[in-house]
Amino acid sequence: MLASRPEELKTLFKEIVVKKTSVRMVEQLVRRIAQDKIRRHNKTPEMMELEKSLTEKLGTRVVIENRTNGGRVLIEFFSPEDLSNIVSSIAAQQEAHAQEMLMAAAVEEAKKDAAREVELHSEGVEVHLDPTLLSEPEPVAQPEEDLYSVRNFSI
Repeated sequence: MLASRPEELKTLFKEIVVKKTSVRMVEQLVRRIAQDKIRRHNKTPEMMELEKSLTEKLGTRVVIENRTNGGRVLIEFFSPEDLSNIVSSIAAQQEAHAQEMLMAAAVEEAKKDAAREVELHSEGVEVHLDPTLLSEPEPVAQPEEDLYSVRNFSI
């Protein structure tokens, strides 16, 4: 059943070893994986791709369950360290996205300012903008302990 999916086999092995799982628990895990395989038919290709992408980025098994009213995302972890690493990874990606959005907004504002200057200049009004306004803003430095804090984590 898992022979064709070596990544999932490796993850299951890691979970069994770390948790020192009993035979009964392993049977339940394997049944759940078999059921998940059956449920995959309810997923769109985009959902399956997203599930695969999240699994690769977070380094652990991620399951997206589709339901009639929404769904849920299950992220598995094997130890408190794993959970901490997953949260840190999500927080870092969220911070990078926020920085990209701020940068894009600043660039857009600089373009608008430049367009206003051109418009006023064409009307004969002399305008001088500060060249530092057109440069990219410096990223805001956060203390190292705040960067990985659970307080900064949200989904």
